[in-house]
Amino acid sequence: MVKKTVLILTATTLTAFGSTFFYLKSFDKTVKNETQEIVYASLDTGATNLLLENVDSMPENINFGATKNEQTQTDLFKNAFIEIKDMLEGKEKINFKRAVFLVDNAYMGGTIDWNWYEQEIKNKIPIFEQMIKSSGYGRYKTSNNWAIHTYMTDTTVTKNGYQRYHYDYANYANDTTGLVSHLLQTNLGNCRSLPYLYKIWCDEVGAIAFLATAPMHVYIRQQDENGIWWNLELTSFYRYMPSEDYITQLQITETARKSGLYMKLLTEEENLALCLDDLLRYYIERKNIICDEFVEEVLLTAIKYKPISEVQLKKFSCLKKKLDLDMEKKGLNDYSKLNPYPELVEQFKNMDKTGRYIDRIGYKKISEELYQSLTNQTKKKAESHSKNNN
Repeated sequence: MVKKTVLILTATTLTAFGSTFFYLKSFDKTVKNETQEIVYASLDTGATNLLLENVDSMPENINFGATKNEQTQTDLFKNAFIEIKDMLEGKEKINFKRAVFLVDNAYMGGTIDWNWYEQEIKNKIPIFEQMIKSSGYGRYKTSNNWAIHTYMTDTTVTKNGYQRYHYDYANYANDTTGLVSHLLQTNLGNCRSLPYLYKIWCDEVGAIAFLATAPMHVYIRQQDENGIWWNLELTSFYRYMPSEDYITQLQITETARKSGLYMKLLTEEENLALCLDDLLRYYIERKNIICDEFVEEVLLTAIKYKPISEVQLKKFSCLKKKLDLDMEKKGLNDYSKLNPYPELVEQFKNMDKTGRYIDRIGYKKISEELYQSLTNQTKKKAESHSKNNN
């Protein structure tokens, strides 16, 4: 007998968080240092069965025939995927800056100029070098991190026009706020674009910094002069954020931490897999679909290089959509009636296997109460921002 399974969907929203003061050169000794390493245990082979509920949040995949512009847009997504895949397969050198550009440009319909984008990033490097020289911090191995952090956050810095890079509360719901290209133009971003740009600048100057993820969130992890790990929260006054706060505020399960689903230092390959997840999200939104051949192809590559990730949710949705369409062709709408159809039973098993894997790695849908609370906090900050600027 075929059992039911659950689709677990996550809201695509980016939020800001409060934090404790963080500084790159030296640390207040009264602040609790985070010295305990996160242990990533192997996954439990046991699985919890999940239940299906309110699955399809996207419209039906109806193809009315692609216009020339639609085809161009599709080609941009496909070309971005090919180039990022080439990096992952060693055909091209891994370049996070380029991967982020490809995703942004696909979303923006090919309107971002690569030479402009690269120059906007590179022309800040002499500024960082001068800041380090003037400060005398060159003897510190984290001096580049300090310079980038200070440039992005300190309103007394002449070279940044006294303008910090900060969370865009006025447009927090817009996807463009998450684009690094938009951040470069406006100094306004969110928890995708802000840590991405920080990471890109660190890569450019040889500073060490890692991306890490939490539910609906991306942040930076890096070490100080003494090798102590810190979380740099760029969306909320650019301060140190204890891991305990992420765990509490976002209800991150212990299993999700041990499996490496959340709060893990991402490798270079995993950074690119994260870009592919972004690419898929933008593609799905642009095309108003859940699954097609391109989605399946990108999923296969993203999961190959980062299997323990939320991209598994998109795989589950894709498998379910295909199964539901095939069931509809046979006049079926009940999973308990699949037994006479071996091919449908096999599809169900694949979907169920993915659902069980999602459960095993510790994913937990954020509660409606928490989601609403985070949304309300962001709205209040947006309203406050609007009043202060009127």
